Amino acid sequence: MKRTAAALLALSMLVLSGCIFLFLGPEVLYEETFSGSTADQWSLTDDDNITLSIEDGKYHFRFKSSETVIQRSRNIEQGPFDNFQIDADVTHISGENHLTALGVLFRIADWDNLYGFRIGPGGTYSIWKRIGGTFELLVDWTASDAINQGAATNHLTVQADRGALTFLINGSQVEQLSDVSIASGDIGVYARTYDGVTNAHMAFDNIVVTELE
Repeated sequence: MKRTAAALLALSMLVLSGCIFLFLGPEVLYEETFSGSTADQWSLTDDDNITLSIEDGKYHFRFKSSETVIQRSRNIEQGPFDNFQIDADVTHISGENHLTALGVLFRIADWDNLYGFRIGPGGTYSIWKRIGGTFELLVDWTASDAINQGAATNHLTVQADRGALTFLINGSQVEQLSDVSIASGDIGVYARTYDGVTNAHMAFDNIVVTELE
C-alpha cells in the first residue's frame, strides 16, 4: 500500500509539473504596457513637428506638421534580441488613412541598420530594411483584408528565427521571407506622415518580446 501511494504521489507530481510547464509557454524576454517602471526607457519629446508622450498606458505620437515626417523610437535598455517573436498593438487614432503609416521595428543595430514592418490604415502593409543607411523594400505596399481600417487597433506580430522572418496581422500570416542582413538588435516603433496629412495621431501598446519555441 505504501509503495502504491508513493508511486501515485510521484505520478501526480510529474503530471502537475508537466501541466505547469505547458502553462508557462515561451519565456517572455520583455514586456511593455507603458504603465510600469520601464515606460521611462522610451523617448519623450515635444517640438515643432511632433509630440511623443505616455498617457493612459499608451505611447502616443501626435504629428503637428502637414509635411512628411518620419518618427522612430527604440528601447536601448532592453535587448539586443536575436531570435524572437515581437507582438504589439498599434492604433491609428486620426489622420488621413492614405497619408499615414505605423508599425514595429526590430533587429535595430542602429538607425542605419534595421528591419521594419508597417501598415497603412487604408488596408495595406509593407516590409523593409535599412542597411548601411540605404533603404530597401522587401515587400512593397500590399493590400490585406487582415487589417482593421481607419481609426482602429491592429495587432502586429513578427517572428525572427535567424534568417526566416514571418509577419502576421491580427493573427493572420501575411508574409514569410528570408533575409540574413542583420542578426540581432533592439526593438522599436515607427510612425510616419506624408505631405498633406492633418491631425495625425497614433499610439502603441502591449509590446511583448518572447523567445521562439
